[in-house]
Amino acid sequence: MEFLLVVLLALTILIVVYLARKLKRASTREREALRRDSETKNFMNIYSQTVRNAEDADRSMMATARYVADLCEAQAVCIYKADEDSKILRVLGYCGAYPPMNYTAMKGLVKPKYILDALKRERIPFGEGLVGRIASTRDPLLLAVATDEPLLNDAQAIVPIQTLMATPLIDDDKLVGVLVAINSKGRSRVFSAEQYHRFRFIAQQILMTINISQAYATLTEQQRIAQELSFARRLQASLLPSKFPKWQGFNIYKTSRPAKEISGDFYDFIKIDATRLLLVVGDVCGKGIPACIVMSMTRTFIRSYISSFTSLRALIEQVNENLFRDTDDEMYVTLAAILIDSKRNTVELIRCGHLPFIINVRNHNRILNPEGPGLGLMPSDLTEFDTLQLQFVPGMSIMMFSDGFSEAANEQGEEMGVPKVSELFAKACNEKTLESFDTEMLNYVEAYTGLEDGHQMDDQTFVVIQRPELVATPEN
Repeated sequence: MEFLLVVLLALTILIVVYLARKLKRASTREREALRRDSETKNFMNIYSQTVRNAEDADRSMMATARYVADLCEAQAVCIYKADEDSKILRVLGYCGAYPPMNYTAMKGLVKPKYILDALKRERIPFGEGLVGRIASTRDPLLLAVATDEPLLNDAQAIVPIQTLMATPLIDDDKLVGVLVAINSKGRSRVFSAEQYHRFRFIAQQILMTINISQAYATLTEQQRIAQELSFARRLQASLLPSKFPKWQGFNIYKTSRPAKEISGDFYDFIKIDATRLLLVVGDVCGKGIPACIVMSMTRTFIRSYISSFTSLRALIEQVNENLFRDTDDEMYVTLAAILIDSKRNTVELIRCGHLPFIINVRNHNRILNPEGPGLGLMPSDLTEFDTLQLQFVPGMSIMMFSDGFSEAANEQGEEMGVPKVSELFAKACNEKTLESFDTEMLNYVEAYTGLEDGHQMDDQTFVVIQRPELVATPEN
């Protein structure tokens, strides 16, 4: 009997180990699929920049190179375009301290200005030097240690290259270009297998950018406008969540109606972990395609920093720093965000130049205005964002909304204003009609302005989060 028990125990352990390993492999595959999906969506922002700036290819390809460097944790990246007729490579875009590969042609001029000029003018024949050899052989390359590579001697004289990744960009058996990254930002200072894997994956999307940029440049102006609108609509549809998370029993309601074919408003719901959820509503200064692009950039920045989330304020400071760096002076974003912590039953609020939060609790409204400027206006070290933390009690509802509601004006030019939005919200909370609040709000705005759906002056978006009231259980 004891022997049988030992055998059964051993078999049980083996089954548990087998199932655990199987679940681990499935979990790994799921994480990999999610990571690739995230990287693809993030890259769509750079893709949209390329489409938007077809006549300014240098700028868009510089942004693309910077994105690759950030994703792969590389200090510098260069994108080469191949001309198979002349068998020549030329630089399309670069970022960081990337050296020309033909240093001898510079005749000893090593000042940064001359280095950059030489890089822009550089032409590398297929088969010549390390980059030319990759174009010729079409073989990807990972040099964990590149200091002794003789084909890099010219470049080493300008920028010490410790480690290097390179891959050809091939489309339908045609060489389109070569992508190169040098010097890892990782702790080991050597490119890892994971960095190389990301590098090879993103190379396919770089190829898409180059091809679309070339095709787009041949379109007529009217065709370009149609392409821009079509692309922007698809991009925006892929980024805005179509479903809401069923999370911890909370109720989430939203509506978003653009003033034009595409919107500068956006919203997002991001699960940080099992007990924390982030809700965001934003409004980009402007409308149409430029606003859509900045909107998608903002969303990407927010999601890219969630994996290293420490605090709501730190997240917003990181997003602000990226927007300040990567957007034009006249473009900025107003934003409101709510961090829900179900473990502690709290909400943390942050407002960046956006409209106030409206909170309904015990059938009364409160309007809260944490201090903070719009994102992208100033660097984070010159900016201060305040946060407010509240207990999220049962029956409480919180609303974030864009100025498309509060600034909707009637024929006399009188705006609805925040008080009217607050009044409508209180009515829906008190009458327990939040499920139909989107219809009620939009109908009221149309009646107030006299403008039918699709003719409003500004984008209109709101998000409401509600913690349901506790239901008393009958006593036995």
